[in-house]
Amino acid sequence: MKTKIIFGYSVLSLILGTTLVARPAHANEVCDTVDSCRELQAKVEAKLEELLSNITPALDDIVKNNDKEGSVRNMNQYDADKYCKEHHTRLPKPRELALLSMSLGAAGIRETTHPRVSAASSVVQSEISKMNKDGYYPIYALNSAKRRVVDFYFNHVGYKHPSGDLGIYFFWTELVLPINSSKAYILDSTDGSIGEYPHRDNISGYSAVRCVTRHLDATN
Repeated sequence: MKTKIIFGYSVLSLILGTTLVARPAHANEVCDTVDSCRELQAKVEAKLEELLSNITPALDDIVKNNDKEGSVRNMNQYDADKYCKEHHTRLPKPRELALLSMSLGAAGIRETTHPRVSAASSVVQSEISKMNKDGYYPIYALNSAKRRVVDFYFNHVGYKHPSGDLGIYFFWTELVLPINSSKAYILDSTDGSIGEYPHRDNISGYSAVRCVTRHLDATN
């Protein structure tokens, strides 16, 4: 008798603690071979990543020194990345910090209609120009061909910075700026913008670190 393994979006409901009202036709899809189960698992994992990409991330508190004052620990991006990995987590992605900024009032994210097209192409440049007129600026990534593409557009207008240290520091993301490995994206917590920090190996008085909360990081 074959052992059948059932995957589906009901799995996602359990993981995310949500109830899906409209269930797609393959919600209770059954697999009975290793290959078919792997294929179905890939579908579920892709859907899970899509759902998580629109959820405001849970972040650990700002990293501080072990001194009497509990001062904020300043790190460059290399050390910040190392620190989070040593604590079995990671730095947040630019989109995650954009979502965090949105939770504090920022206007938000708009998706590109050309996700895999080189940013140098005329269609993408035209889209960038139109988005800029609405106050949205591009956040870049690399496609499979190692060409710079627009990941998403962001507008931080309306952001209200939190009180204390969380509202005065720059926070590193994990993303090294495409085609310029000396830079990385940061969240400027004073105005909620996502921007390029000029030198990954630089430690300014306001370069701080928050890691993704490890037990909620279902993407790793």
